[in-house]
Amino acid sequence: MPSTVLALLAIAPAAAILAYYLRIVRRAPEPWLRVAATCVLGGAIVYVAGPLERQATAFVTRDAPWVWSFAVVAPTEELLKLAVMLIAAPWPTRYERVSSGLTYGVAAGVGFACVENLHYVFAYGAEAGVFRAVTAVPAHALESAIVGLGLGVVHRFGRWRSVVVAAIAAILLHGAYDGVLLGAPSLRGLVVGIVFFEAVVVRFAVRSVLERDLQRDMDLLASVPLFDGVTSSALRVLAAGSTRVRVAKGTPVVRVGNRGDAMFQIVRGEVDVWVDDEVVRKLGAGDFFGELALLRDAPRSADVIASSDALVMRVDRRVFSSAVRGDEVFAQLVLDRARERFDADELPDLETLQRRARSEVERGATGAVAAALSSSPIFAGLSTDDVESLANASMHVHRGTNTKLLRSGHAGHGLYVLLSGQAVATLGARHLTLLVEGDFFGEISLLTGWAATASVTATTPVELALLRWVDLEPVVAKNPALGLRLLEVLEVRAARGLDAPAETPSLRDTLGRALVRATRALSPWSARAEAVYQAHPDLRSLPRSTVETLAEHDTPDGLAGAALEDAIARCPSVLRFYGRLAIRRARP
Repeated sequence: MPSTVLALLAIAPAAAILAYYLRIVRRAPEPWLRVAATCVLGGAIVYVAGPLERQATAFVTRDAPWVWSFAVVAPTEELLKLAVMLIAAPWPTRYERVSSGLTYGVAAGVGFACVENLHYVFAYGAEAGVFRAVTAVPAHALESAIVGLGLGVVHRFGRWRSVVVAAIAAILLHGAYDGVLLGAPSLRGLVVGIVFFEAVVVRFAVRSVLERDLQRDMDLLASVPLFDGVTSSALRVLAAGSTRVRVAKGTPVVRVGNRGDAMFQIVRGEVDVWVDDEVVRKLGAGDFFGELALLRDAPRSADVIASSDALVMRVDRRVFSSAVRGDEVFAQLVLDRARERFDADELPDLETLQRRARSEVERGATGAVAAALSSSPIFAGLSTDDVESLANASMHVHRGTNTKLLRSGHAGHGLYVLLSGQAVATLGARHLTLLVEGDFFGEISLLTGWAATASVTATTPVELALLRWVDLEPVVAKNPALGLRLLEVLEVRAARGLDAPAETPSLRDTLGRALVRATRALSPWSARAEAVYQAHPDLRSLPRSTVETLAEHDTPDGLAGAALEDAIARCPSVLRFYGRLAIRRARP
């Protein structure tokens, strides 16, 4: 069997187990670099465990497999994995949640199992890999998960004895596994039962841990005046649907003018509220902001910027709507609390709030996209039908931390609207800007059809809406003013000094160029159209109608105002022509 296949056979089960447990705690993900470091160091200690176990033969003989398993192999490997968790992961008292211990425990165990499995597969072949895929790999992950859960209890209650108990349990289970394999090879099928027992134990422990974490979030939300006195069932809905976001010092959490559709509560760290370039309020752990966004559609009225590394809990309006729809008493109580703190004219009545909540829940992700588009200045003035059309046509996308959303020099997919999370735009090694919810990017690629001029990378898990040109084109034809606003944004961003790459024709551009040539051969243009076509290379890959529309004006490269709106309405691809001109003019 090829070595590549053997390597994949060894690595795949470990990767699948890690992915499964990371998904369980996806509402509050740990920093991926920490998780990766724990996984890598967990694999590296295989080369420490081997020599230590060989040294132990001076005191314990391998001829007594049960003694060897319980006295040497199990304690050596489990204690080394515990050391990895203490070194590579944060100190337990600094965990974010009880379930953080689970994440780091599984990462250490999976790393160890992955490297160990590679050695076994290459030494004994695919059969060993298949057997270990359903036994040894999950066993290592589950045993270190038990130890990790013990570390999580340290975070919650400060009791280190929980780690001692968890480590002893993991050593006993590990010893039983190795003892059966080494001491009773004819009964090696029993190890499947041992692994199953470990899985049941961890499953029940994880349920308990997640419930504790959920209760802590409920207690935190209960301190918000808006939710004072609400039922625990309503708080559970809000807490279960919330997400945690890490914000680096100096990073905005929300920007003034951006759409507001979520409330934030600070779990750790501090933030400053800025109005007109002045700090008007400082917020710390337990404080909250943006709660009015749960009740009405309005842009953010201030910038909120982290003054230290912070962790915030985000409750979006869709989650709030789920609680409102299912509990009229909760809805009325929240409105009563809101009237005590806000102007009553800013608040909906109970019937309106419930109607909005039902609509938002029923529309789901599409409703969130429509709300984001309608509140963005770039889409201001569009009719409800047009916004709904764009929202229905858009792609709803979720991506994880450190995902490349856009790559400089590569073809872009369209215009992205950031619904939640954060991302950073870079040009080479140069940092351009931080993007937060309500921001958009990809408009240069959308309006030109060329490669992207900058790279955008998610710095947290993100939720996005993707609008492609084919979906935007008919709306622009009906609303040419939208095209002008898009063009203005492109010109502003291009003027920042972006070193735009040269045109990178796509297959569609190439085919379009061939079609234009063929059409010209069959039906010669007017002299004016021919002159326009020859004068502007940027027209070579655009539809013939673009050239014909521009040819009706004496100065196609200088259209503005009503003339440009008329041209865009007749042929939306005119917008792409002007986008390309703007990029060329911005180049040094």
